[in-house]
Amino acid sequence: MKKCLLRICCLCVGFLLFGCDQGIGLEYNAAGYVEAVLKNVYLGDSSAYCDYVDVSAEEAKKEYEGGMEVETDFFFYQLALEEVSQETHEQYEEFYKELYQNAQFEVNLRDTEEKDGEQVYKVEVLIKPITFFSDLGPQIDEIFDAELEKDYPSEKELDEGIATAVLELLNANKGNINYGDEEIVLVTIEKDEDGLWYFDDEDFNTIDGRILTYFAY
Repeated sequence: MKKCLLRICCLCVGFLLFGCDQGIGLEYNAAGYVEAVLKNVYLGDSSAYCDYVDVSAEEAKKEYEGGMEVETDFFFYQLALEEVSQETHEQYEEFYKELYQNAQFEVNLRDTEEKDGEQVYKVEVLIKPITFFSDLGPQIDEIFDAELEKDYPSEKELDEGIATAVLELLNANKGNINYGDEEIVLVTIEKDEDGLWYFDDEDFNTIDGRILTYFAY
């Protein structure tokens, strides 16, 4: 299965920097901005994010938690699980919060250029992809097959049974984190028509697909 671009749809579309030009003649810290966004999205660390983006710590936390909720929805979508209890859903969200604490990325400014009289920044993000799900893919398949052989009285109970059994496997292995080969994603930071610094959705989606890989079939 292949990870789609679902997660970003429920996050802030187009991460914007409001009114922070850092003064006339001063170089804008584009790499710091990208790093702040990624730390809030994946680590729940909004300490720098709130300085770059016009949101409160509470709003930043809601963005972070909303991302974990959508990540859970995406995982259930991949497994075709449509009827899972709210309690189990929340347990998956907590699992994802722990898993993403292992995210490894480094952000550096690569280059600057001028476009229509404005500075454009090229920022590189070095990522070591977490291969947790691809590593466990065969075991998840085995759980799926075993649960399907059981005599569940309803589709809802089957979905709940699969989700619960898979979560037990994930939690049992969350201390065993492996990484793929380092990858580089190049991000463009520029101003939009309103003069606001802009982190393009497509660039974010590319990063999102590298931070955590899913099943490889």
